[in-house]
Amino acid sequence: MQNVGTLTQDKIYKTPPKTENTEVKPVKPEQPGIDKTALITGSIAAAGIIGLSAIIIRQRGNIQKLNEALNKAKNNYSPPSSTNKPETLIPYRLLPFEKCELYKTFKESNKGFMEFISNINSEPQKVKEFLFGITSDKDAGGEFIKEVINDPRQSGKILNILQEKTGGWKNLAEWLQAPKGYQEAYTELFRHLVKDMSIDDMIKLSPNWHIYYLMHKCNSKNIQFGTLPGEFQNIKDYTHFVNWLTDIRRGIGHQSKEAYKKPVPLEYGGQHFTMLPLQEGLSGKYAMKLQFFNPETEKMGKAYVLKVQELFGSEQSHAAQESFAYRPDSAFINAQIDYYLNLHNCKNTVKFHFFDYASNSGLYDFIEGRQTVKTENLIEGNNLIKDMNLLGIHYNDVCSTNIVEANGTYKVIDIGDSTFTDPLRPGIKGIQFEFANGCGISAPNFALALKQ
Repeated sequence: MQNVGTLTQDKIYKTPPKTENTEVKPVKPEQPGIDKTALITGSIAAAGIIGLSAIIIRQRGNIQKLNEALNKAKNNYSPPSSTNKPETLIPYRLLPFEKCELYKTFKESNKGFMEFISNINSEPQKVKEFLFGITSDKDAGGEFIKEVINDPRQSGKILNILQEKTGGWKNLAEWLQAPKGYQEAYTELFRHLVKDMSIDDMIKLSPNWHIYYLMHKCNSKNIQFGTLPGEFQNIKDYTHFVNWLTDIRRGIGHQSKEAYKKPVPLEYGGQHFTMLPLQEGLSGKYAMKLQFFNPETEKMGKAYVLKVQELFGSEQSHAAQESFAYRPDSAFINAQIDYYLNLHNCKNTVKFHFFDYASNSGLYDFIEGRQTVKTENLIEGNNLIKDMNLLGIHYNDVCSTNIVEANGTYKVIDIGDSTFTDPLRPGIKGIQFEFANGCGISAPNFALALKQ
């Protein structure tokens, strides 16, 4: 996550600070050096501003009045739960946790951090000081972080409470990113904890780990995570099996469109199954439907989908393989996101089973879904997959072929080009990364995640 807001950490006071001239003026988005806090609050308020402008144009038709109204709307925007006064960026004091004004009340309350903050009736300045006191203290900061990330689906609610208690989004954003604030405490905590975490625990925390670090955790150049279904566990060399299938799939791809309609019976190591090539997308992945069967009874087993990353002739180059893995819709990124969603029992994703970096492939359940989505609109599409949004995943490649209706809910069957955003799980420099997006702008997703 990028640095957000104007920092005031150099303003340390021995006496309660004066707040004159601390108001941060909004920065127009078209100007160089944009204030990212202004971008966030502007994005959140965008829908209301657009609606207001439409009314003014229709009723008055006066451009000057329109501009005045828009400027007033931006300058006066604040969350519904707060007052209508322009938000002030409050200078804060860096004090030892036990020296913060709210510390004694907190200890006497015998409540958890968020329960205490939710119910406290105190000036935003004291709450902001209290939060900096928490995150600048190693033990308190660790306890606080573990509490607020315990249930990722609650991140939006927690952030809303914190922005209200600290006096607005600018003050929240400053605490999230300033020295001795949340980002620094989060990084320090998980740089230590991740050393003893399993890959499953890492991906359950967040789905954006660098290749080199996963290799380090696997103690191998071949990253594997998930669990192979029973039908595949009898295949001793899974990487070779996938590469063999991919060669067959490529050959079929050069045939007529009829080749995509008829399953091909195959045998590998005594295992019998059918392979049906699925229509290719635009991101360079091969997808095929696999279904094992008993050759004597011809009874068909469960169906799976194997997604394989195309390397376009550069299979022998480790650098090329890594570059393809970081593409927005790669099998590697798909697998991390889908596994993350599976580990949180998300109802808007398909069942993920296994990822194998050596063959650039991910294995999933095959689902029969209806293509009922008629929109490519980002907001309309994400409104169908709110459980996924609550887990910090906002989907950018909205279209009828990627979101299907199955088992009474909507599921994303190709998760690439997503954005992962949760300010309470902001990522760790050097071992985590932010997903690329090949489907257009995704900057508003940060505002959407804060505002849900």
